[in-house]
Amino acid sequence: MGAQTYAENVQLGQKSEIKLLLLLIVEEIDKIVHVCAAFPFKCPEPAQWSTRARGHCPDPSKYFCLKNDIINGYSENCTVFDFLQPGRKHVLRGGLDADICSSERYQPWPITFYTNVSTNCIFLKSACNEEGLVVYDNGNRSTDITCRCDYTRGYNFIVKPRNQCFCVPSEEDCSCYLKMCEGSRYVLSPDYGCIHSEKNISINQCKLIIDSRISRASNQSDTEDKVQTRHISTAETYITTAAILVTSMSLVVIFLSYSSVIVFANCYIKHNFFATDLTIYPTKPIEGDTISISCEIKQKTITAIWYKNESAMTFTDRIVYNAIRRKHILTITKADLSDSAVYCIDFGGVKRQIKLEVKDYFSKALSIDPAEPIEGNDVSICCEINQINIVGIWYKNGSPVSSTDRIECGINEKMHTLKIHNAELSDSAVYCIDFKGVKRQIQLHVEGKTYVDICIY
Repeated sequence: MGAQTYAENVQLGQKSEIKLLLLLIVEEIDKIVHVCAAFPFKCPEPAQWSTRARGHCPDPSKYFCLKNDIINGYSENCTVFDFLQPGRKHVLRGGLDADICSSERYQPWPITFYTNVSTNCIFLKSACNEEGLVVYDNGNRSTDITCRCDYTRGYNFIVKPRNQCFCVPSEEDCSCYLKMCEGSRYVLSPDYGCIHSEKNISINQCKLIIDSRISRASNQSDTEDKVQTRHISTAETYITTAAILVTSMSLVVIFLSYSSVIVFANCYIKHNFFATDLTIYPTKPIEGDTISISCEIKQKTITAIWYKNESAMTFTDRIVYNAIRRKHILTITKADLSDSAVYCIDFGGVKRQIKLEVKDYFSKALSIDPAEPIEGNDVSICCEINQINIVGIWYKNGSPVSSTDRIECGINEKMHTLKIHNAELSDSAVYCIDFKGVKRQIQLHVEGKTYVDICIY
C-alpha cells in the first residue's frame, strides 16, 4: 500500500511539473511572438490623418508622413510644410524631393499636393471591372483611367459618354449593355454601329480592341466544369492538410527545443537589436544646454515610444523626436532642471533607459545684502554661476538695467553683482539676471528711514 501511494505521488508530481513546463513554454512563446511581431511603419489613412497630426505634433499643420527612399519605408515628422503642382508628390531623399504619382494614383489640375494632407497623390485610379468594360487608356499622373464597352462581345454604352469612344468612370456613367444587331451576320463596329461581318469597309473613329483574352472553348461541357471544380476542391484540401501538418510540426519543434528557443530569443534581444546603447550629449549637461539622447538599432523603419519617468512623452517645440534611418534621437533645447529624469526608449517591448541629470546653471542663488535694506544704505544683489566670465543681463521689472553713477553691474569670474549706492524707495522692484535664457529673479524691498522728533524745553 505504501509503495502504491509513493508511486501515485511521484506520478502526480511529474504531471504538475509537465503542466508548469507547458505554462512556461506558452508564456515564453508569447514573449517571442511579441518580439518578432514588429512591423514596418505605415502612414495613417486619410480618415486618421488629422487625428495622428494632432496627437503627434504641437502644430498639426506641419505634420507630414512621406515615402523615404533612403530607408525604403516611411517617415513622419513635424518640421516642415510644402506643396507641389498637380501630378507630383513629395518623397524623402535626404530632404524633400519631387516625384511623379505612382501608376495606380493621380492628382488632376488644379488640385495641389500638400505634405500635411497626404502621403500619396490623392486619387486612386478607377477600375474598368464592371460587366462589358475594358480599359481604353491607363491615364497618366494627372488623369484617371478611361474605359470603353467591349464591342467585340456585343457591348455598347447605356448612356452615351462625352467622347464617343470612351468614358471616364470617376466623372460619368460607364455602364454597358448587350446590343443585338439584326441578323446573325451583323456585328458591332469599334464605333458601336451594326456592320456586316464580311463586308466591313467602314472607317472607324475609335481604335480597335486587341483581344488577348483566353476564353473557354464553346463546346466545353458542364461535366468538364464539374470535374475541374472537383480537382480544384481536392487541391485546396491537400493544401489545407499540408498547412496543418507544417503548423503541427513547427509547434512540436518549438516544444522540443524550448530551452534553445528561449536562449536564442534572449541573446537576440540582448546582442542583436541595438547597435549602440542610449547615450547623452553633452555628457555633463548644464541648464540651458541643447541635449540629445540617442541610440542606434540594427533594423530600419521601426517606430519607438519615448518615456520620461515611465510616462509616455508628448513632444513640443522644445522637445523633438527624430528617427533617421536606424538612429533615434530625442533632442531637448534650452534644458531646465525639470528635464532631469530617467528616459526610456521602447521598440515594442525591447527597451533601453538612461538617467539624465541637468546641472544647475547657478552655484549660488540670487541674494540681497543686507537682507533688509534701508533707504540711503548701499545694497548688493549677487549670484554665482558654474562658468567663468559669462556675461549676464540685469533687469528691473522686466526692463534692462543700465549702469549709472549710483548703480554698478560687475563680474568677478563666476560672481555677478548688481550694486546700488544710496538706495532709494524707488529702487524697490523685481530684479532678474538672464544668461541667454537661463534666468533667476528676486524681490527687493527698500525700507524708508524712520525719523524721531526731539522736543527741547
